[in-house]
Amino acid sequence: MELIRMMTAALAIFAAFAMPVRAGETESELERKADLAVLNPVEKARLAADVSEEEIEQREYPRTSIIGLETPEDVNGLLIRASSPISRVDKLLLDDNRLVLDIMRADCALEAVQEMDDPVIGSVRALSWEIRARVILELKTGVRYSVYLTPDRTGIVVQFQLNEILEVGVHVIEDCDVIAVEGEYCPALTVSPTENDEIQIDLPIAKLKEQSKLVTGRLFNFIKSVKATQIDPETARITIKATGKFDTAVSYEENMATVKLSPKNIDYDAKTQTLSIRKKEGGYPGVEDAQLFNDYSNLAGILTLPGDFMEWLGYSEMEIGDGFLKNITIGNSSSGQTQISMHEEQSLVFSVYDDAEWLYAKMEIAEDADERDTEPTGQPCITYDSETMTLGIRKKEGWPLSAENVKLFDDYTNLVGVLTLPGDYTDWIGYGEMNIHDAFLKSVTIANNSAGRTQLSIHEKRILVFSVYDDADWLYVKIQLPKVAYEKIVIIDPGHGGAIDTGAAHYGLVEKELNLDIAKRMLEILERDGRIKAYATRLADKAMGLNERYSYGNENGDIYVSIHMNATSDYPDSVGTEVYWYPHFNDKALGFTSRNMAGIFQRNLLRDLGSTDRKVRSEDFRVVKNTLIPAVLCEIGFLTNKDEAEKIALPEYRQKAAQALCKAIYETFSVYKPNRKLQPKRLESFFAGLR
Repeated sequence: MELIRMMTAALAIFAAFAMPVRAGETESELERKADLAVLNPVEKARLAADVSEEEIEQREYPRTSIIGLETPEDVNGLLIRASSPISRVDKLLLDDNRLVLDIMRADCALEAVQEMDDPVIGSVRALSWEIRARVILELKTGVRYSVYLTPDRTGIVVQFQLNEILEVGVHVIEDCDVIAVEGEYCPALTVSPTENDEIQIDLPIAKLKEQSKLVTGRLFNFIKSVKATQIDPETARITIKATGKFDTAVSYEENMATVKLSPKNIDYDAKTQTLSIRKKEGGYPGVEDAQLFNDYSNLAGILTLPGDFMEWLGYSEMEIGDGFLKNITIGNSSSGQTQISMHEEQSLVFSVYDDAEWLYAKMEIAEDADERDTEPTGQPCITYDSETMTLGIRKKEGWPLSAENVKLFDDYTNLVGVLTLPGDYTDWIGYGEMNIHDAFLKSVTIANNSAGRTQLSIHEKRILVFSVYDDADWLYVKIQLPKVAYEKIVIIDPGHGGAIDTGAAHYGLVEKELNLDIAKRMLEILERDGRIKAYATRLADKAMGLNERYSYGNENGDIYVSIHMNATSDYPDSVGTEVYWYPHFNDKALGFTSRNMAGIFQRNLLRDLGSTDRKVRSEDFRVVKNTLIPAVLCEIGFLTNKDEAEKIALPEYRQKAAQALCKAIYETFSVYKPNRKLQPKRLESFFAGLR
């Protein structure tokens, strides 16, 4: 039902714009919404809500310009100022609390992104789009708002409704303290620890029903007192005085927000550089139960506990950044034992001790090499050289490790390469995360899979190519850019994708699924042949913005092929195949044009499919317009034509389409030698602004 609701909203906006759009056209409103990428839906109770009393009347005025943002003194909210009267405003609230305002017959003179010093608005994005200006407000909270025009229609007011806080209560539930905040609608909370054992909870756009409320008690686990005050007309604050080690968690339900203080079972004290782990009942684990490995070559200390303590500790990662530790990661080994990896910012030595209630890991600076634990080898067992882009694993006598007995999987759509070793090597190379953060890699994480084999997950910043080789002492993973490793690269782009952007859908067929099916068939053909490297923009049903697609092509490919199905409700008899292209400024220098390429693809598709020739056409679709490489958009056939849809539904027909497209790729590379010098770095900053 939620998906239906989202799609209905998108289609309603689409209909309101009343713009002629082909089903395969990349500028459709559904694709525009896909570009907005609804990635992080918030809890239902925290969703903002439009409480406007009436719709904005549509009028006809000359084209205007959006010129400024103001914070009115007499209104809780934002004023979006125009240079002249506004004709029409369309609004849409996305499920991640972004409010989209489309101002028709307007362009935009605002900065592309403005960070706001505002308790409700995180940032404002603005852009011009054909006949409209689009302004997107990122709302931090589930606020109630109304949208209306100023009397002279030269401004759009987004006004936030004050939330009356009806009650602040404190309750004890077993070993936890719970602060419950009830409002007219669900309040949003910002929780900040302060010095002197205090926690401040700020409530933006909120007004206390009682101006000051003090709650005290002696039966709380951590809380000494709770005080609620109105610190300014728009902000309420709850101040908690507490003692002891505890975690805070915020939850939302209907018109109530709660802050739960629960016992903290793991804590790091930056003043003493000490990690503390609370023991379970019976004093477990003690110092004799834990094992400590100082992996100084990788700047990590690894504390292994005697069992599964993940639920007890309640964390997977703790960010530190105090000059001693970068972070602490927590996970289970293949044997089910919890390992705590302390990633160092400088070389440290670790020691473990305990008392009746806590197990401690103490950290100190290693002043010389003699202080460091040199087990198991006293030498680095895993290294990374940023200059040569090479990962190295030292071999160990008696442990089989070679280029022949490791497995490498390139999960390029998720930007990770996975190297699987032939056994459990965590005692040798360590366990956890190596932070790299050079121009190409983020990190390497080391963990055992369910079969007990150690896996190195190499997390990339862009698509990379991995190869494995070895010598007598080391196993190496060589890392290269695609355009260094391969002579010819095609980017295959299955159009549409994700829950919102399905593309055309007729006679039980859904365009995004057909596009992906043909793309996978093409990949199989090209990979089996091996002459040309192929990358797909997506290998699953996921949303991908148009900017992301062509940027992906520019960065990694030599030619770009976008796969689509056609549709038109106005002319159901329309049939046939057509290929789109667009001229590029560097066509002459490349010596090969997208128009040349479109002719090759149209000819191969017509020959193998026997479909009607709808010719090659030039249109400014972004995926062919903003590429720096030869690019085509292929419309295989019409889903709105019953006969042609029946053909497309057949796997053998889609196989023919894939074969025809691959033949066209081979023919293209037979006449075009990629000139990568003309895919220049000087253009990267220009296209970065389009992403």
